[in-house]
This record gives sequence, C-alpha cells and structure tokens, in this order.
Amino acid sequence: MRIAILIGLLFLSACTATTNTTDTNKTPTTAPTTTTPTVKENHTVATPTFGSWKTQVEIFADFQCPACIVFSENVGPIFEEYAASGKLTITFRQYPLEMHKNAKSDAIAALCSAEQWKYMDYKKGLYSLEREKAGKSVTDAERVSLAKEKGLDETKFSSCLSSRAYEKQVESDIALGDSKWVNATPTIYIDGMKVDMSLFRDLNGFKTFLENRIK
Repeated sequence: MRIAILIGLLFLSACTATTNTTDTNKTPTTAPTTTTPTVKENHTVATPTFGSWKTQVEIFADFQCPACIVFSENVGPIFEEYAASGKLTITFRQYPLEMHKNAKSDAIAALCSAEQWKYMDYKKGLYSLEREKAGKSVTDAERVSLAKEKGLDETKFSSCLSSRAYEKQVESDIALGDSKWVNATPTIYIDGMKVDMSLFRDLNGFKTFLENRIK
C-alpha cells in the first residue's frame, strides 16, 4: 500500500522545470558509456553510467525534487537491477531546478563522487539526506560528511566541491535536457523515447514492459 501511495504521489507532484534558463545554443558534451558505473575523469565531462547493454535509459533528475526522491526509492532500483544484470545501460543526467536551492550544489557533489567511482552509493545517500532535510538547506559540510561516510577521499572530494569543478557539466546537462523538452523531473528516456510517467503506476506492469523492451 505504501509503495502504491508513493508512486501515486510521483505523478501528482512531479517537479516542473519552469525556471531553468540555459543557453540553448550551447552544445552538450557527453561521455561514452562503459561496462561499470564510471565517469570520464576530467573537469568538463562527467556523465555517470551504470550497466552495459544496447538498451539505453537516460534519467534527468533533481536531488531535492520530492518526486525524484520517490522515484529513486521505488523505480530507480528496478532500472539498476536490470543494469547490474547486464540488461541495460543507465545514463544519469543532472537537471537541478532553480526553485530548489540545494539542487545545483547537490548535482556538483554527485559528480565529484563520480570522479572517485562512488556515484551510485553517493546518489542514494544524497536522496536520503534530502528526504531527511525536507526542503531545508543542505550545507557543503553535510555533503562532505556524506562523502566520508560513503568511503570517498574526503580531501579530494572537498576540493572538488568547493571549487565547483563540475558546474559546467551540470549546466551542459541542463542545456541537453532543455533541448529534449524536459519540463519536469524526473524525466526518463528509453532508447531516446520519452517515457510516460503513468507507466510506473503499476510496477509489475512496468517490469513486463521493460522485459519486452530489452529482448
């Protein structure tokens, strides 16, 4: 019952991207997917991926968005289970909304964790932190503390975060989302096709859909 209620809330409260403003002439830069959760390690390109299969899932999300938190707890693990078993590849895009004051720094922090190959663990922890904070400010000290908890090199992570090393990549992801008409978070594409969020109302039906898609 709880999951059904949460999934229902996902569609009632999707975070609308009405306030993002980006340069639509900017050319987004993407990194190739690989067989493990990874990132191209430089300070202009940081596109975390998970899994290795021809079926491509692209997720645009905002860590502070309540609907994204619900999605990450209930639907995200299904995608990740399939990716872990070699049935699809997930590309994670950062799409922080301007109305969420924590979101852009959260996104930068997440990419700093990807630099140390810890994106999947840190992502989960960051969503949990935002759920706990319930809209209140998240400090960089809390982001660093979470990194330490997840086994990251605290000094390297803190330096990456304080320098906002991946801010340009976050802006590139926003521009990419805008070019694909992303207007709410979470927004999911499977093989380039935008997924109707109503698909996730029945998780068993969604799994059947996914099984048929990856055959």
